[in-house]
Order: sequence, then structure tokens, then C-alpha cells
Amino acid sequence: MESQIRSRVAKGSSDHRHWKKLFSSLSFFSLPFAIGHEDVPHHLPEAHSVPGPPEWATLDVIGSNTLRTTFAPPLWDGDSPISSYLVEWDKEAGIPEVQRITTSQNLNTNEIQTISTSTPDINEIQVIQTSATPQAEVQAITVSPPTGDTAINSAYSFAISIDTINVGGSLQYSGQISANAAADGSRSSLAQILENMANMHERPSVERSEMNPDGGHTYLVTFPTSMGNVPEIEVFMSDLPISITTLQQGNELEGSFRLEFMGELTADIPSDASSSEMQSYLEILDTIGAVSVSRSMADEQGGFVWEIEFLSDSNGGNLPSMEVHGDGLRTSNPVGSGDIGVSVGRDGSYISGSYTLAFFGEKTNPIPYDADALTVKEELEGLSSIARVHVERTPLDIVGGCTWTVSFLEDGLRSHRGDMPLLVADSSLTGTPSEIPSIIVTEERKGTIKEVQTITVDGGGADVDPSSSFKLRFEGEETADILALPLGGNTCLGSTKAKQVITTSTVDTSGVGGDDSVSHLTNFALMYEGYTTSNIMANGASCEDTSDVIAQELTNLPPLYEVAVSGSDTSVGDEGCSWTVTFLSVMGNPELMSVSAINGDMYAGPGHSVTVGDDYSIIRDTIAISQPSGFEGDANLIQSELSKLSTIGTITVSPASAVPDNFGQCIWEITFENKAGDVPTLEVAQSGTSLFSTDAELNSGNRIIVTDDTVRGTSEPVSGDFRLEFDGKLTGYMPFDASSELMKSSLDALSNIGDVSVTRFGPDVNRCYTWDVTFISDLGPLPILVADDLDLEGTVASMSVSKATVGDLPPFDGPDYGSRVVTDTSGLSVLIPELKQGIPYYVRISASNSLGTSPSIMPYPPFQIPYPQSPSPPSEVSLEPNDGSTLAVIIDAPFHDGGKDITSYRVDYNTQPFVQERQRVSLTCSPQPEIQSVSTSATDINEIQYLVLDSSYIGNGEVLEVQNILCDATGGTFGLSLGGDTAYISHDADANDIKESLESLTMIDDVSVVFNNGKTTACAPFDGSAAGDFSVTFQSLSGMSGDLPLMTVESSGLDGARHVDITTTVDGDAPLRGSLKLSFRGAVSEAIDISLANNELANAIDSALEALDTVQQGGVIVSEVNLANGGFEKIFRIEFQGSGVGGNVESLMVVPEHLLVLGSSADAFVLSDGESYAARNGVESVTSLVGNELSGYFRLRLRGHTTESIPFNSSVDEMKARLEELPNIGQVDMQMSGPSKEMAYVWMITFLSNPGYFPPSARDVDSLETVNELSTSVESDASASIIVDTIRNGDDRLQGKFQVIYDDGHTLETTRPLQSFISAEDLKLELEALPNIGQVTIARSKSLVGYEWDIEFTSCALKNGSEVCNDGDLRPLVASNINLEGCGSPSLGVSELSTGSGSGSCPHLNSGVCSDEGTFFNGEYPIRHDIKQLSLGTPYYVQVRLNNSLSHGYRKLSTPSYATPQHNPPGPPPPVILIESTSTSITVGWQKPTENGGKAVSGYELW
Repeated sequence: MESQIRSRVAKGSSDHRHWKKLFSSLSFFSLPFAIGHEDVPHHLPEAHSVPGPPEWATLDVIGSNTLRTTFAPPLWDGDSPISSYLVEWDKEAGIPEVQRITTSQNLNTNEIQTISTSTPDINEIQVIQTSATPQAEVQAITVSPPTGDTAINSAYSFAISIDTINVGGSLQYSGQISANAAADGSRSSLAQILENMANMHERPSVERSEMNPDGGHTYLVTFPTSMGNVPEIEVFMSDLPISITTLQQGNELEGSFRLEFMGELTADIPSDASSSEMQSYLEILDTIGAVSVSRSMADEQGGFVWEIEFLSDSNGGNLPSMEVHGDGLRTSNPVGSGDIGVSVGRDGSYISGSYTLAFFGEKTNPIPYDADALTVKEELEGLSSIARVHVERTPLDIVGGCTWTVSFLEDGLRSHRGDMPLLVADSSLTGTPSEIPSIIVTEERKGTIKEVQTITVDGGGADVDPSSSFKLRFEGEETADILALPLGGNTCLGSTKAKQVITTSTVDTSGVGGDDSVSHLTNFALMYEGYTTSNIMANGASCEDTSDVIAQELTNLPPLYEVAVSGSDTSVGDEGCSWTVTFLSVMGNPELMSVSAINGDMYAGPGHSVTVGDDYSIIRDTIAISQPSGFEGDANLIQSELSKLSTIGTITVSPASAVPDNFGQCIWEITFENKAGDVPTLEVAQSGTSLFSTDAELNSGNRIIVTDDTVRGTSEPVSGDFRLEFDGKLTGYMPFDASSELMKSSLDALSNIGDVSVTRFGPDVNRCYTWDVTFISDLGPLPILVADDLDLEGTVASMSVSKATVGDLPPFDGPDYGSRVVTDTSGLSVLIPELKQGIPYYVRISASNSLGTSPSIMPYPPFQIPYPQSPSPPSEVSLEPNDGSTLAVIIDAPFHDGGKDITSYRVDYNTQPFVQERQRVSLTCSPQPEIQSVSTSATDINEIQYLVLDSSYIGNGEVLEVQNILCDATGGTFGLSLGGDTAYISHDADANDIKESLESLTMIDDVSVVFNNGKTTACAPFDGSAAGDFSVTFQSLSGMSGDLPLMTVESSGLDGARHVDITTTVDGDAPLRGSLKLSFRGAVSEAIDISLANNELANAIDSALEALDTVQQGGVIVSEVNLANGGFEKIFRIEFQGSGVGGNVESLMVVPEHLLVLGSSADAFVLSDGESYAARNGVESVTSLVGNELSGYFRLRLRGHTTESIPFNSSVDEMKARLEELPNIGQVDMQMSGPSKEMAYVWMITFLSNPGYFPPSARDVDSLETVNELSTSVESDASASIIVDTIRNGDDRLQGKFQVIYDDGHTLETTRPLQSFISAEDLKLELEALPNIGQVTIARSKSLVGYEWDIEFTSCALKNGSEVCNDGDLRPLVASNINLEGCGSPSLGVSELSTGSGSGSCPHLNSGVCSDEGTFFNGEYPIRHDIKQLSLGTPYYVQVRLNNSLSHGYRKLSTPSYATPQHNPPGPPPPVILIESTSTSITVGWQKPTENGGKAVSGYELW
């Protein structure tokens, strides 16, 4: 049931009050529910306060002079019990608020262009670098003689170790050092031996002291500064005392520092902070968002470089540099110093510089990148081709970009009308290195052009006939006649001003007591285009003087700001005047003025000739207005005549030449100033004919020709939708031409608005309308409606709302003011009696406690009009059997009599239950919803990857690698490593031992070993010319050939000098051979033999790839790359094609464990995603090409509403959510297909519901517009596109009208045309207005496919002197389609919900109907009524209606609902009467009982 409970806070005094609205057709006594309160605050006020207003209140009509208000207690009582309520009433109405809603257009719509600057968003990188002054580590090695010796014996020696593991090095042992070793200069010097240690960066500086006092000496070892703070040397082995002392530590950074950015300071940051630690310290600052940090390796002094990239938009653009605070930095050597600095690694995006704008070839001065709007305006208006512009600028964004909006304004020459060429921007903008800022000019709104049509008079080679005339027709309306050659023939616009004559005259009434002159008491008023002058005396002064009065009065009228009036006597002896009015400010020949006249209580007019006084009056003065021949005006006659047509709007007529040519020919251009669009063609016809065309023949062979679209209008009239908001609540969308009924229905549907009435005016020539909304039940000054016009379409279409009348509350202080204090707070219902019938009364209620009185509340509705009603039903109807043929009906008093005396009652009975007829009118349809597709696409560009088989082979065939090993040692073992494996060799190993050790390595299959310089062991002490010396020739290796890496040595296991050198004697060389496997998307190919010829190898790669499950047949094309400039590497171009491997595909991979490529420096790798390879010839190169694939975002727009950004690969759910966020889209269904190989998708959108449309799915939705922010993976490609196609147009909304017809068997009655959305309340009024329908109750319901109105025939009504009750089984209503449309063929139907059952059939009664009318009623209750002649044992159902002079009221069913006549014991006899008594007896008597129980009394018992 579409009954809605409304609440409205209304104002009582200065407080808001709450109203309740109940939409139902129930009568006043049928309120089985409470009215809720929607607007009460969720919080309660402070304790100990005045109470809140009553929660809700209703107001009902009880009768012709009585109202009843019912209300609920306040939601809060102020912590003090409610003591009373004050009910006030008055008939002073206040002022209903009227708000005016208007649609409009601006057709003076010139071009709008935007100039936008931008640059790619590049994050700023700042570099923090710490450093320290290099200070070399100095350690002293002191050699002392053994105990008891005074000198150092050269036979003694020692060895040391240096452990740099903790600083990323290794533990190494020196060779044996002679106790008297030289500091430097020889192979056996300390400096040389130290340099030979693998963890020594370079040769140290060593100095030897003179003899120490104990006979020893000291070496000062200065380490390379690159080693920083070196761990102290340790003695590994020694023949004599050795001591180590650190004299000077190498300098390294320690401690901490702090960074400051935009006023915020970090905590202490350790000097060796990791990248993640640095990130944490920075991101904790409020001024820094997300950052990415990378840290270098430590430098020689423990300094680091941190590169900090600012990722957050909050730190976008070109940032200020961080400030460094290095007070906490320390160094390991106090002599050295630490330092910290900040530099810019890469500036964040920024724009600077200037640009120029050009228009029609003219160029502005340079305009700064951040120029304000005024600067741009002045520069543009400095160009001769630009007259006036308006410029606005957005704030600078984080990179210094902005948008200037340039609106071309109207100027006197109209040079800016229509579509303007785009401004041309020439950029001298600068910015982030390697990034050039862009400047783009966009047409935001195309300038529109007004329609121009041409009318040409052609004399046919002869002079234009001065008598030739024509008339014009536009959209069915015709002008008056227009001369082809204006009067006088000397101007094309005409120059003759129209004249009209006002005359006064009288009839000689001397014979009947009058006179023969115009009365001095007669006044007249003139009317022109709806304006009226003040009264003018017809004979109050001379004719000449009165002409001045007439002229003044006429110039006071807005259309007549300049007239000339001359006057003279008519010379007929009646003191009449003749005034000639010349219309100086009016074009053409205006319509005749009208006149009205008055003399005393006599009035005449308006008309062109009026006479005040009749044939029997002594006053018979006539005032007439005429236009004699020759007084017609022709000044701009064409414009004047066309302007009188209601369909054309404002026009301007401009002659091509001010004067006719030699033949009297003229050409006029007709500009349609406010008629939008491509205007229909004017039609022309010769005067006196109706043959309209664009070409008509006039007199003397003259012709008149209309040329359409001299300039075709490019604007568009109003269309689309809008919605209204009231105090935060929104209506659904309404069409631009919403009927007054639809707007009322939409506003009535809001929960915070009561009843309104709506009047619509229009349309104007562009389909613009005005609606006046009068608030009937919402009183006082109200919040203004807000129009959402974003869905309106047309050229600069907009809506405005204004208050035509500001509402005011009833004052409650009029002469009929009344009030009543209610102290009984248990029953909150008050009757307001003794009111005047037919007059609205307003009511308000307030509550009081011990602290004061609450704000008042006005009930819903806030007023009612007392009027007579039928009586309410009896409060109770009791039913009981009286005897076997009689039932007794006991009728209690009603709540009210309806304002008229109850004169009778009616008792209906039946053997079946009483049922009120219920019928349903259904209006349904099957709308097809709109379906649109959104498709993305991009050019098909295949991915190209390269497989590079790299080699340093120089083409000399197979050359074996030879490496030479020199080993200076006296004992122990050493290790030689190749490919990660190590072979350990004894110092005295022979050639065969060395060979066996090396061939034990995994990678080495066969080597040959040769001793050099006569040596026979792997190692030997240096003898002055040589040490151990052997060469290794690599005969065969696994997984390697050609030019080999040097073997590496591990010498710490040797004795003596512990020095091993390895050099290459012969560089190996070998061509590519071996095999590899490729993988793609997880699938691994078979092994590919790379020693094949290039063309064969290309085929082998192709076959291997296409054999993969992840590559379709024909999915790749493999071709060799010919190196024209030489080279022995092999390069293969692999192009991916086909849907399975399209777009930006994953990179091929060389499987590491199957990379068995041999040859000089052999390697295999894949280039992808733009990676390049420069051939070893130094000339040629190849670059891979990424396959084309979409990325980025797009947005969708429906009329004035645009979605948030939608990803290129948006899911169904995300796309659905973005669309459903738009206020003009309800629910959509989404299907998705794709992706294509370019990652393009298609989304199918079905519009299931549309706000404001009914049924919700019925809407022919405008095609979605797209905002393309897509990009592709190929930088040079600009093919990313998105299009919208309409797959199926949705059906239009349900609209139109229908009628309801009812035939009761006697008469057939039809309602007025009913809107398709008619409310239950309005349909009730329409049905109850029919003469053959009594009272009904209606509930309307909505579904997804239409409306249903459930109609219950509930009570009687007096119609044309006869009572109509509609009881029993009724004929069905008939619903008739008048012009219903849209919604997929609307269907109307009527069905019976419950068959009515009324009074039964009683043939024994005169009426034949089981109904008793109780006409003898004295007004006393309860009433007892006996229903007689009933059948024994048959159940009977009973209903009772009371009747006053209006009609019977609503029924009341009996309690119980039925009773059965049955025989009962007799009733008691009347009291016993003493007839006679004696001393021994008494004689008594009695009457028979009034009730015998259905049988004769058979006896009595006397007690």
C-alpha cells in the first residue's frame, strides 16, 4: 500500500516544527497506525529543560463545524513531567511559499578553448653523501734480537697475517720475511712481500729505521688509504721477538647525522644506515611521504651515498633540498674530518620558461609559464584578430602546470561567433632535464552560430511594383501583408511610422434630460500589448492639452517609450476630439490599441470602439481607435511582423543595402537571435493567397525568394533531464519538459515535502519551461529548491530557482483565534468545535512542563476545512438471537454525526459474510533496457625479441689457451681454481702430478703441463733469476673453450715467500658450439645445437619454440641478423605474432642449467622490452621492440556526470561500481570479453534501472561519452582508443494518459484523462467524482514493470440527490488507453481481487433485499432493532450504517460477526401485582412476558 508517513519540521514562533504526511485514502476515523517522526534529533537535550515538541500530530474533519487533532507526547520531556498541552487554532492563513523553476539557454555562446601545460611526473631524487679526509693507517713492525743477542742474524725470519674479513676482505698470510729484510726495492723486501698478499689493495709504503737500542730495527708500514682503518697486523710465525704497534689509524666515518626537510628534523641516523633504515627515518616526518632509498657500497673511509627518490604526490614537483646536520659524525682518526652533503640527483618535474599564442597568424609576446589570467587576457586582446576574451586560470599544480580557460566574448562586429580556429601554442617551456613540458590547446566548447535566412525581392529585370506585397509563414503562423518595396521606395527597411487615431464623440441626449456634448465625467484608458494607461479625461481640457496627457500616459507603457500625439476638435459640435498617435519607438505596423471607458458606475470595453452608457442613459459617449488608410507603418516591417509570431522568438532583420537598387530590389538577412538550432525555413506567399513556398510570384512578374541556411544555426534546443533537491532530499530525474503533474508527483514522493501544487508555463521557442511550485502544507519561509541541471542538454542549458513568493507562517493572532489547554495527558485527542463551515483553519500544538513551553508543532495537514460529512459508524454493533425467527441488533452511538443530525439507520443482513468489492487496475509493460558496449583497441604491433649468442672469437680456428704459473715457495701446497673448483698441488709436484690435479676439476678434461727454465717442481725459492715455473695448455674442457679466464690461486698453505703469479701466455680462441634450451611461459624447449649454420639455426629455434605448448603454430618468426660489418656472434630476430603471443609478451629465457654454449667468451642471452645489443664490430646494433599492449585508464561520461578513472583492464565489478556511482545511472548489468593480444576488452552494459524513470529499466540512454587516458606500451604509438556503441536502444519511459470507466447497469461514467503515474489520492478523487461511484479506498503499488491501483468500494455518497453505495458484486471497472506509450507497449487491465457481497435476497420484503431502514429514531442510544421473519437455525451476518442528510456512513460489522435464530426460554413476566389478600390468602396477577422465546408460553411457576 502506497501510504507514506511524512514528517516536516515546521516553524512555530522561531522554532522548527514537525509535520506528518499520511498518503492514503482512508477516512478520518480509519487510522490504525501511528505516524512516525523522521526529523527528531538522535540525541536528547540537556536535562532540566523545556520539553521537545509533540512527536507528531494529525488533523481531521469531523463535521461541518468541528475538527479533531490527535498528537503524540514529545520524545523528551526535559526531565520534568509534561503537565499540559496548548492547542491553538486560527483561520488566518499566512502566505504560501511559491518557488519558481526556470530552464533557459544562452545562445550568445561563443567559443571556449583551454590552454594546458603539463610535464611527465618525474620523481625528485636527492643524494646524501658522507665522506672523511683520507688518512693512511700506519703500523710499526719492530724486530728485536733474541734474548741475549745484540744484533739481528739474517738467518732469522718471520711471517705475518692480516685479517680483513670483517670489512669484506679475507685472512691472508705473508711469505717468510727475513729478519733483516730491506724495506723496499727488491723481491724479498717487506713492501714486496706485503703487496703479494691477496687482501692488500696495493703496494704499501715501508720505511726501515736505523738500529734500535736493543740491536733490532723497526719497519713503518703505511697502508694505502683505500684500506681505511686496517685491523692490526698479527705475527703468524717468527724466529725472534716481533712486536706490532698501530701508530696512526686509517680514517673512517663513525657516529650519526640528521636530515631536515621543510622544517622537520629526523632523529639521529647512523653513519652506516642501510637503505631501509634511511627510508624509515625519512618517512616518519610529516613533510615526507613515501620514498625509495638505495645505498652505495662504503667508500675507503666508510662514507656512503644514499639516493632518495620521493615517490608521493605530496612531494611532487621540484622540491627544496634537504638540509644536513652532521654534528654527530665522528672519525676513527682525530686528525681526519668527516663531512656530509646533499645534492640533486634528479630534479622532480617542473615547468618554467614561456610560450606564445598565435591566432589567425598573429603571435603574442612570450607568456610566462605561470602567467595569471589577466596577463593572458591582455596578450590575446593585443592581437588585432581578437576583440574581447575572458580568461580564467587554475592554480598551479605540483609541477607548475595549469590550465587557462579562454572564452571568446561577443563584440560589436560579432567577429567571435561560431567555430573559431584553435589558438596555436609555440612552446619555449623548459623543465626537468630530458623532459620537455607539453602545452596543449583544446576546444572545450565549440562556438555556435545563429541561423540566418535571406529574403530577396527580384523584379525580374524590371522595377519592383510598389503595390506588390507578400506575407511570411513560420511553423504554421502567418504575418500580415508586407510591401515588397517599402513606402517611398528609398529605403529597404522602410521609414514610415505607424499612426492611429483616437476619437471621442457623443449622442445628443437633450431630449431625455442630457446634452449634446461629451461628458466631463467620462474617462478612458488605453491598452497596448497588455499594458494599460491611467484614466484620461475625455473632455476635461482642450483637445490640444489632452494630447500631452495621452502622450505622457502612453510613454509610461514599457513598449511605447516614444510617441508623438497631436489633437484637434472634431468640429461636429459635440466637444469631441481627434488625436493622432505616431508610434516613434515601434517597428512596423502595430496592432490597434484597445480602449475602455468609465463614467460613474457605467463601464464599457475594452475594445477598439466602446460606448459608455446605453440607449436609455443620458450619457452615450463613444471612444474609438482606428487606423485610416495611409497611416500604416512600414519601418522595419518584416521584423515587426515576424516578431508577432509566437514560434519565432527574437529576430534581427538587416538589409544587404540600406537603399533599394536601381530596380527597387532589396535583400534582407533574417537572424534568429534566440531560436536554437537549424531553424525551419521561412515560407512566403503572395498577399491574398495561401500558396506558401520558398519562392512566390508577386505583381508584375516580381518574385520573392527565401534562401534557407544562409548561415546554418549550430546551437541545440533544450533536452535531457533534471532533478530537484529539497533540504537534502533528491527527486528522481525528470524530463526537460516535465508536466506539472509529474513534477508534483516527484516532489510529493520526497519524505520531507508535504502537498504542493505545480503550474507549468511554456514552452518558449527553445523548449524552455517555467514551473511555479506552491507549497500547500509546508508553511513559512522554506529552504530553496536546488536544481541539478547537469543532465540537461542543449546549448548552455541551465536551470535556476527563485522565490516568487516568500512563505510566511500563520500568525495565530486573528479575530477567530482560539485555544485550549489540555491537562489530561492520557488521551491526546482534542475536538475543536464551533468553527465556520467551508473556511480553512490552521492548528498548532505545544507541550509544557514545570520549566516552560516547547516549540510548537503543526499537524499534518496543517489546516483542514470543516464541512458536513456522513456519520461515522456506530462504535459497537451487538448481535444476539431473540427467538427462532428474530435477531436483536443493539447499536451504540457513533463517534460523531458528521455535523448533521442522524435521521435513520440501515441494518443489512445476509446468510453470507459481507465483503466489500475490491478491484485492481493494472498498467504494466515489458520494457527492453538499453544495452551499450564499451570497446578498447590499439594497433597490432608484434613483439620482437633477439637471441644473442655472444662470442669474442676472431676467426683463427681452434687455438688452445696456455697459462703460465710462477710459484716462489719453499714448501707446503697451493690451490688453482677454475670454474669454481680448486685443485691442490704440492710445492714439489712434478708435471704429471700437476696434470692429474688439474684434470680432477669438473671443467677440465685434458691439460698438458710443461716446466720452464729448467725447473722440475711446481714451486721453488727464488734464486735470483727464477722461481718455480710451469705452463698449462688446456687441451679439452667441459662447457668452456677458446679464450679462458685466468685460474685463481690460494697460496696461504705455502711456506717461504708464498708468492704465486699466473699469466696468460697464449689466449685461447674457439668458435661457438654447444647447445642451449629456451623457456617461454614456463615451458622449456628441446636442446638447440648452436653450431649449426645461421639459417639452419634460425629454423631450429623456430621449430623448438613452436613445439612449446605456450606458443601457437606460426606464433613466431625467427630470422638471422646479418652483421654486414663482420663479427662472429650469432643474433636471431624472434617476432611474436598471432593472438596467443600478441601484445607485450613475457621475455624468452635461456635456461641456465641447460646453457651449454662453448667458444671464446661464449654466452647466450635474450633482449626484450627495448633492450639493445651493440655488436663487437662496434658499428651495428639491434634493439628489441616491445609488443603493443594497452595500459592506463579511461573515464565514462553520461551527460553532465563523469566516472572516476577506470583501469584499462577493469573487472566487471569495478566497471559496474564506477558507473553506478553516477547519480544518473541506477543499476547496470555488466558482461566482459577479452582480452585481445593488445589487452583490449569489450564491456557490455545493460542499464537495468535509471533514477527517475519508470519503469526503472525504461530509458533510451544517451550514448556514453569517453575520456581517453589510455596509453600503449610502444612509445611511438598513439593508437589507444575507446569507443561506445549502442547495441540496443532502450524503450522510452512510460508516459501518457488513460481513463477509467464504470457502468453500474444504469449509467456509464468516465473519468477525466488520468496520468500514467496518478497517485492513489488523486485517483480516489477522480473516481469519487463520478456520479455512479460512492466512496472508495485506493492503494497504489509499484513494481519493476508498472503500477497497480487496488480499489475498494467502501461507503456511500449522495450524488445528484440520490445515494450511491456500490454494495455487493459489482461490475468491473474498465480502463481505457488514451495515449499511453513507451515502455514496450503498455497494457491496461482490470481484475477482481475480491467479489463483493452485500445484503441478501429477501423475497418476502417489498424491496426484495435483506435490509431494514430504521426511520423512526429519536436520537437515543443504544438502539435496539429486531430483524424478523428469519429462518430458524440459519446463521445471519449483519452490518449497520447510520444516515444523516448527506448519506449513509461507513459500515460497522456486528459482534459476533453472525448469529443464528433459535428458540429461547421466555423472558421474565412483568412484576407481579397484588390483587386481593385475606388473612389466609392472597390473590396475585401478571402480564405475559414480552419475549416468549419463539413459542407460546405454556405455564408459569409461582414462588
